[in-house]
Amino acid sequence: MPATITRNFTNNDKFVWLVTLVYYINMFLSFGRSNAALLIICSILVLVTTNYKFEFKLYHLFVFQFCLFCYATAFWAMGYAYAIDKGNTIFFIFLSMSVFYSYYEDLPKCGVDILLHIMLYGAYIIVLYSIFFIGVSKLASMSEDAERVSAGTNANTMGLVAATAIVINTYYYLSGKHRKLMLMAIPCIYLIAGSQSRKALFMMVAGVVLLYFLKNLRGKKDNLLPIMKFVFFMGVIIGIFIFLSQTDLFSGAVRRMEGFINSVTGEGEVDSSTSKREFMRKIGWIQFSRTPLLGIGMGCARLLTQKAMDIDGYLHCNYAELAADGGIVGLISYYSMYIYVLVKEIKYFKVDNLAILFLALIILKFFTDWGMVSYYSKGVYFSFMVYFLHIQWCKRQYPHLNKKRRAT
Repeated sequence: MPATITRNFTNNDKFVWLVTLVYYINMFLSFGRSNAALLIICSILVLVTTNYKFEFKLYHLFVFQFCLFCYATAFWAMGYAYAIDKGNTIFFIFLSMSVFYSYYEDLPKCGVDILLHIMLYGAYIIVLYSIFFIGVSKLASMSEDAERVSAGTNANTMGLVAATAIVINTYYYLSGKHRKLMLMAIPCIYLIAGSQSRKALFMMVAGVVLLYFLKNLRGKKDNLLPIMKFVFFMGVIIGIFIFLSQTDLFSGAVRRMEGFINSVTGEGEVDSSTSKREFMRKIGWIQFSRTPLLGIGMGCARLLTQKAMDIDGYLHCNYAELAADGGIVGLISYYSMYIYVLVKEIKYFKVDNLAILFLALIILKFFTDWGMVSYYSKGVYFSFMVYFLHIQWCKRQYPHLNKKRRAT
């Protein structure tokens, strides 16, 4: 049975939701030094307007142990200042997210739903702001000329935010909610085209397909109708993708995707961006083979690119970055969070609808992390907060599953 709402929401609650929305938007839009100040202000506002009571939960344990690992790597790091900086970043995220976690865990299941709506509406605000900042006509010309857009944040971030909004809205659409809001997919697709982000394009297409697949996977196994629906849906998606790939709007994104595919297959032309990122990943894995256990210190992979390529940048692969920086211990320290939430969401997949969405988002993250460094991203830990809150609610809502687990 669904959880019942046992609390009347006040204007104070609505204020906290608004502050959370501002916090979420500010995590992705870059306004220089004012970003950190605004995030601190938002955290303080929630702290003073709620009955804050800190309780050390699994979410805090996972984030804090990774924070401590970042600090610990300073003792053997190639550049200890980088390791301390990464530790400070994770610690700041730990403190601010703890304030929001404390408030939303006191809500019934609607607390998770509220956070999902904040992520959805926040993403749409970011998309509209980005399009307004750049300009519709300029965005179209950038797509055709294979230039990459930027509007207070980098192109990949903009594209991934837009793709995440489409995936979340698709979940609600398949659940019979917010169907008119799916019209916002149009500016999202437009922005993804302008960003030319291969990860965003993959997440948008694969996310929608994965959601539909997981939803039908829960249907009756002896019923062919879900399978037929999925096959038809796949045909529609493939048809739309083929159509969009032939338009000028998606020409840049498609060329970049083709370059990535060619790099994997070893056939065809590979663009310079793909070649450069492939070389960066190789640098990370070579370093991992030399320091496999503890790495060279968190944040220090940039020293490798400086030496090999004269570029002060990261390795554009979360796995290679963590492997080089923290070795096997670093990979386990960070990805243990993903493994935990993945296993738990699979456990509740058959009984809770939100598990469908969260499983899709977690699986997609395993793929997109191959092309980006995300372990210090505030958005990642915001998503973790939502996952852990959902798991915490499911433990209370479905105690029979926990009893079965203990009995085996």
